[in-house]
Amino acid sequence: MYGTVRTVVWEDGGSDPASYPIGANLKKALTIIQLAIVAGIVIYGTISLYRGNFEGAYATFPFLLFYYVWFVARRRRRGLKQTGNHMNHSEQ
Repeated sequence: MYGTVRTVVWEDGGSDPASYPIGANLKKALTIIQLAIVAGIVIYGTISLYRGNFEGAYATFPFLLFYYVWFVARRRRRGLKQTGNHMNHSEQ
């Protein structure tokens, strides 16, 4: 203990937060759900395209674009801000 700050002790007796499994299990479940949704959208678009339903096939594009912008590009941008690496790869 340092002053009024106490060391956190998890249920398993360790003080390492990595030993507490809730975050890992939740992240794994959300990843599986995201993969299932994206796979469903891609499969629907492919089947629609195969059947000649071009409107149905192209209607899936905004969902995939939204997914990319919301989850992938946002995470990459946060990673660049944290590392401070704002240079393009062509400038290096």
